[in-house]
Amino acid sequence: MCREYVYVYDGSFEGMLCCIYESFLRKEIPIAIESEVYGGRSCFTMKKIETDEKKSDYISHIVKEKISLRASELIEHAFLSDLPDKEFHILYFIRLGLKYGEKVLEMRYQEDVESLFYAESKLLREAHAMSGLIKFYKEGGLLTAKISPKNNILPLLAAHLCRKMSGRDFAVYDSTHGTTFIHKDGTKNFVPYRT
Repeated sequence: MCREYVYVYDGSFEGMLCCIYESFLRKEIPIAIESEVYGGRSCFTMKKIETDEKKSDYISHIVKEKISLRASELIEHAFLSDLPDKEFHILYFIRLGLKYGEKVLEMRYQEDVESLFYAESKLLREAHAMSGLIKFYKEGGLLTAKISPKNNILPLLAAHLCRKMSGRDFAVYDSTHGTTFIHKDGTKNFVPYRT
């Protein structure tokens, strides 16, 4: 009988932090952490990890207090990246960080640390390049644009676009990640695509 787990979560940053909470609580390292069930791993037990705001806030607080604010930012950026197995790299980065504190940020020779820095670099480069290339089209009273980035850069672009297009209503659809950012009448919302 297989006693090893694949953690499955809802795909949110908070959900991923809850997987890390579960790993520490149970003192176990899952085989994988995935945002949806992948049938190819049927020999492993799937363990659905529910998103709990208190648990995700706890892990976020621990990272900021025991490691650093920069480490927290690095984790958030890595999560938005297209890094394969990013959840696993983040888990190991946090484990190292809790052992070595802020010095973990200097441990670029560690695969998990370097992977996060590399992923962040790609994410920020793509966001910067894309920020000047977005073309808007008028549809009704709304300016709309479609992007297809490799990384999930829409959360980073949103703040830039709100400053740049202050006072205008607009929407940007990320076809890769199935999310739309809508800025209308001064309100800002991320709307996931639902099938």
